[in-house]
Amino acid sequence: MFERAGDDDAVTEDIKRRARELISRLQGGAMGSIAYDTSWVARLKERDGSPKFPTTIAWLRAHQHADGSFGARDESLHDRMISTLASVNALTALRDEADQGRISRALDYVAKNGERLRADGDETIGFELLFPSLLEEAKGLGHRLPFEVFAWVGELGKKKLSVVPPSWIYGEESPLIHSIEFLGKNAQPDRLAQLVSVNGSIGNSPSASAFVYGQTGDPRLEAYLRQIVDRSEDGGVCNVQPFEIFETAWVYFNLQLAGITLEGMRDGLREIEASFKPQGVGISRDGLMPDADDSALAANVLARAGRPVSLQFLDFYQAERGFLCFPYERNPSVSTNIHILDALRAYDPREVAAHTDKILAFLRDVRQENAYWKDKWHASPFYTTAHAILALRGLSEPLVNAAVDYLLESQRSDGSWGIFRGTAEETAYCVQALTLALPYSFDVDKRLARASEFLNREDVRNTYAELWIGKGLYAPTYVIDATILSARALYQRWRGAHEKG
Repeated sequence: MFERAGDDDAVTEDIKRRARELISRLQGGAMGSIAYDTSWVARLKERDGSPKFPTTIAWLRAHQHADGSFGARDESLHDRMISTLASVNALTALRDEADQGRISRALDYVAKNGERLRADGDETIGFELLFPSLLEEAKGLGHRLPFEVFAWVGELGKKKLSVVPPSWIYGEESPLIHSIEFLGKNAQPDRLAQLVSVNGSIGNSPSASAFVYGQTGDPRLEAYLRQIVDRSEDGGVCNVQPFEIFETAWVYFNLQLAGITLEGMRDGLREIEASFKPQGVGISRDGLMPDADDSALAANVLARAGRPVSLQFLDFYQAERGFLCFPYERNPSVSTNIHILDALRAYDPREVAAHTDKILAFLRDVRQENAYWKDKWHASPFYTTAHAILALRGLSEPLVNAAVDYLLESQRSDGSWGIFRGTAEETAYCVQALTLALPYSFDVDKRLARASEFLNREDVRNTYAELWIGKGLYAPTYVIDATILSARALYQRWRGAHEKG
């Protein structure tokens, strides 16, 4: 089954070569730096008061936007607000007079945009817990902000904690530890010390690890953070590390979608398979509990490689409507349900019929404008909608047709797709969906030819937009590379099948 390049062998040698190179680079996970996590690491000091990680401070100072905010290059308000407030608190703690202008501009941004926040739909992970904690810290630092404008966020946080078992706050298998910095001054250092994973982190989160290190001085956390900063290409800090299961599964999923199966994938498949627990898998072997999204993707990849796993893990994520990504989730993930549905396609339809029907009903209910879907893990509706098309093929023609029309109508004049601006990543999702959902037609070919030209531009392929949603927006670079490779291969195969036709 390995070294196969699609049923008609239409994948070019260049794409196969790039795929082999990409697989050989997969390790702990590759992604760019983000302001939120960088700000937490920038706070840390040596015993003499000097910065422990000076490159993180330089990174923060170099990445403030013209409007005073910090965060991803394209403005998504939840990301900008939490990244800006975290950066303000970090720069304030440095007590460097040269930062006063930066702090003032950043505070102005937070104050001016408070009223807009409630209407923004792209909530970052843990926002309802983290943002109120940062506000409380800012108040203690003497900063003036319209704190009353943000009272509703605190209420969401209280509601969240009211349904979570108390044991989860300091639970080693709890997703809350990934955002444990929300405890602020209420943290209990002796209990925090018990949360250090075998990989040296707190929930695979640099920001959570920096917070706990500041409370405990645990050398395992310092070593973990040192490794991340030393490996950083720009001196900043990423959103999560390690995330090798997430990265490998996503890369393989995209390559499999294009019919690319290579010898180098064997070890990764074994690693994913060996990582499966009764509740599935998480982003990494260690550090965080399993979740339904990574589990569904991993099950899909394994099944399509001829190594199916039991779907009993889905029992842990059953909800009244669809499936949860994590237990006690406040807002269920649409894409998690889509990825479960896509994984079910690799199994006997009779055995998974109840799950299929449940998800189809959920997707009908949450569809926006009767055309497309949005999700909590990714800022772009093109990600969610394209993946929905892949999962819904052969299951609901009306849902697929409406979603395809939405994609076709949303294409930009330069051939790209993008929620903020045209990006290679979002364009690749749409090419994947359209080539797998539609038969050849001259009109669609014209559209996809323009998209292919956009994807082949070197400046586009090497630019990674932060669209994935964590505690801030981030870009998993190898996952994006694999998506683009997959789209290029699928278009070549789609067009080649017609030419042979």
